[in-house]
Amino acid sequence: MANCKKEISKLCKQWFTRKAFITPSDWVEKHIRLNHRQSVHAGLYSLNRTPYFRQIYDDAINPNVRSIALLKSAQIGYSQFISNLVFYFICNKTNPIGIILPSQALAQQFSERNLHNSLESCEPLQDFKTGSCDDIRRSEFTFTSCNVKIIGGGSANKLSSNNICYLFLDEIDKFEEFTDEANVIELAIDRTISYQETNDAKIIAGSTPTLAGSSEIEKHYNEGSRSKYYVPCPHCNAKQELIFEQIKFPDCKDQDGVWDLSKVERTAHYECKHCAKAIEEKDKAKIINQGVWIDTNPKAAPDQRSYHISALYSLSLSWGYVARLFINSKNDRSRLQNFYNSILGLPWQPQISTVSEQAIDKLISLSPRYERGELPEEPQAITIAVDCQQTHFWFMTLALLKSGKQAIIDYGQLLSFDDVSRMADKQYRVNGGENLFGIYGGFMDAGYDTKNVYNFCRNSGNFFVPVFGRTSAHGLHNPIGKKDILTDGGYITIVNVNDDIFSKDVLLSSLSLGNRDNVLFPANADNILKEQLCAVSIVSKKNAKGFIAPEIISKSNNHLFDCLKYNLACQYMIRPMLEEDEAKKVEPVAAPEPEVTINVGW
Repeated sequence: MANCKKEISKLCKQWFTRKAFITPSDWVEKHIRLNHRQSVHAGLYSLNRTPYFRQIYDDAINPNVRSIALLKSAQIGYSQFISNLVFYFICNKTNPIGIILPSQALAQQFSERNLHNSLESCEPLQDFKTGSCDDIRRSEFTFTSCNVKIIGGGSANKLSSNNICYLFLDEIDKFEEFTDEANVIELAIDRTISYQETNDAKIIAGSTPTLAGSSEIEKHYNEGSRSKYYVPCPHCNAKQELIFEQIKFPDCKDQDGVWDLSKVERTAHYECKHCAKAIEEKDKAKIINQGVWIDTNPKAAPDQRSYHISALYSLSLSWGYVARLFINSKNDRSRLQNFYNSILGLPWQPQISTVSEQAIDKLISLSPRYERGELPEEPQAITIAVDCQQTHFWFMTLALLKSGKQAIIDYGQLLSFDDVSRMADKQYRVNGGENLFGIYGGFMDAGYDTKNVYNFCRNSGNFFVPVFGRTSAHGLHNPIGKKDILTDGGYITIVNVNDDIFSKDVLLSSLSLGNRDNVLFPANADNILKEQLCAVSIVSKKNAKGFIAPEIISKSNNHLFDCLKYNLACQYMIRPMLEEDEAKKVEPVAAPEPEVTINVGW
């Protein structure tokens, strides 16, 4: 009897004793254990390697914080941060949790690698299992405290059918749009509305950025506190944000001006902005652990926290290796953009760009010799883009070559839809060759005379696809958006092309001197082509929120520029098809059969 009273007393004490409060940052270091499949640093999770996450962990339970945005580089531990915080909420809260990634495949990958991998190693979590194996599934977990759902951003139905208190969004710049609906992020945030009055709801979004002005994570970052991580100099103790411009690697070229990359990696160091002394790699761990977050946006709402962190703070990447990556990227626009996005965690800010006729003359002189109406070499595919005007059409054919380059092979005016059909049947020879190549398919601008364009495209057997130019202001954040619409009693596929992305690609890549991605020009390109390609430029202007952003300015006579833009968008869309299906690649037609047209279609 005495023992029974003792046990009852013990249970009562447990029931009525308040659970000791522990912050998420302390909890994850105490209870999260990593295995060798998750990290090269297996064992208890430690914030000594990522101390910049400590405040972000604790913001996640601050009742005064509603949203957290992390503008970040790749591989700084954000996926582990999500899974750790999810486990904390399971063990310490009772509200539903949602994790949304850009696709179902990435959602499943995150579930298997980050959550399933750690379910058994997190000891407190075992007390919240239901005991049924059916409650631990690939994309949904049921615990005695709450439910966890992992959702691919491509499913509007799954988003709209779930209420979420703690919402995690990963790589939001890669999310696709839903036809005729708000974007994925807005749909997901709407799922938290019923929990907002409790002060428990949290929206935590992170992503590597893309293009300045159209990056979703950049928008959320700019609206928040814009906190930067400041570290002290070991010499003068002055605090500063780590920026790439202060990575120094002098005297690393040989007598011929060639970079010695091995020396770059060995000697690169960080130069203090205040005392100009060298901060060596061996000092990095110490100064990063002494770092503090400093807000830089005094006008931000107090419940909107936002942070920027780059790979310069990573203990896994040396400053020398980052310098080497920059040298290998600086002469290639696409690689340099990836360096800014994935290493520096910064949106790519295209430089102000205006194309001159002299620059196009230079590109013509650098192109291999071929005439208008010819191919410089065998193509993977040839596409056509048509810009509709009131009384006529402009067209351009662009070849995607087997070398990976792109070549303008034909352009001009057409007077009727019949002329457009005849042009679509045209075939092209390689300069000096015998084989003929037909056109794969093309885009037709449907912004003018939309109904007739739809009918023409439908009657072409979908050889032509109607296309509209759109921007992020229309809700298009991805390069391409495709949807089926009902018109005249039948469905037709239309494509929305992101004007911001592809216009900038034309100006900063295709028509840029010294860029590996520039297009090839026929030797006899005329002034009409040059004038219309020079009719568009990028200028730097202040936007409605007061931020400096690039803006595209067009003159009226820019039709061939639009044709080049739509051709690039068309080839962007068909490249995966060409790679996946060998049957859709252009095959040569023997010279004795000149009338045979090779239109492999969509």
